[in-house]
Amino acid sequence: MSTSYPKFCYVTPTIHSGSVATDVIMVKRGVEGYWPCEGMTVEEANRRNDRFNATADIVEAYYAGSVFGWHVPAANPKNYTKDGDLVPTNKIIREGLVDAAV
Repeated sequence: MSTSYPKFCYVTPTIHSGSVATDVIMVKRGVEGYWPCEGMTVEEANRRNDRFNATADIVEAYYAGSVFGWHVPAANPKNYTKDGDLVPTNKIIREGLVDAAV
């Protein structure tokens, strides 16, 4: 797992529309599960993500890793665009981006 990524980030319902949470949650790199951040606003979560360089691709990958396990390709920020969209599967296979470790 690369240490160039932040140790944690915040996921908000506006960042991840598929989130099971209705509030801000914190996810930790390499750790399954997540922690509710009661009372934290979306704006504060976004400010903190910016401060720690947790870009949309990292947030999406961390969310996937926390829910589905860190062994899946969706847990790797390299498999996302900078906007947080998953790279199409055929491109992931063609360019060899299937390693899941972050």
